[in-house]
Amino acid sequence: MNYEGGTNPVNVTYLTGLGLKRQREIVDQYSQSDRRVLPQTGIPLGNIQAGFAYLQKYGSELSNLSYPSDNATAGPYPFYDRWSDTFNVTTEFIAVNQSRGTLATCFLAARTASATTAWKSAPAQITVPTTVALLDTPVTLTVQVPGQDIGNARIVWEARDQEPAFGATYTISPKSNGAQWVEVEIERPDGRRSFAASTFMANSPVVTWVAGELPAGANPGAGGGDG
Repeated sequence: MNYEGGTNPVNVTYLTGLGLKRQREIVDQYSQSDRRVLPQTGIPLGNIQAGFAYLQKYGSELSNLSYPSDNATAGPYPFYDRWSDTFNVTTEFIAVNQSRGTLATCFLAARTASATTAWKSAPAQITVPTTVALLDTPVTLTVQVPGQDIGNARIVWEARDQEPAFGATYTISPKSNGAQWVEVEIERPDGRRSFAASTFMANSPVVTWVAGELPAGANPGAGGGDG
């Protein structure tokens, strides 16, 4: 479990939703099709990659960049030092790994202090703008779980057109007009989690001018159009 949890040569957690260095691309149809960048939490990944997969966009570049080569007959690239954040069917999770992981987790969880601690899942609440936000203008989002302290929790954010980020707050700049979705996952040190999702609106600023006067900074150009 230490190895799968990140104590390995590449410092990668082979269970989605754990660690600071997380796998983004996995062989999972739901995760490939949803709106998020990160895959769903709790999927065990294979830790041995026989080689880097052929990718439609990049071909065999990853294999060629490995030294020594993956296919070298002498001194090949070590199995346990090989990792890539790509779609690779050789690391696809299977039911056997998932069931073993579930049994091991249940066994260990029953031996900790949390086993006798009453717990009722509590939904998180995200504070979003109450008015229409402007495009390309920073917006800071916050989260809380009523009645609970999340000061020592690891908080992961995702939002429309944005990169995932860790932190107690999440500052983003909307990039597209319309509804903006935002999600948060709160992970406590003992493994308990809370989740939340919310939306707010964003739009480009409205520029008004009258009497045929162009707005500040406009360039009518030689052809009469604004460049």
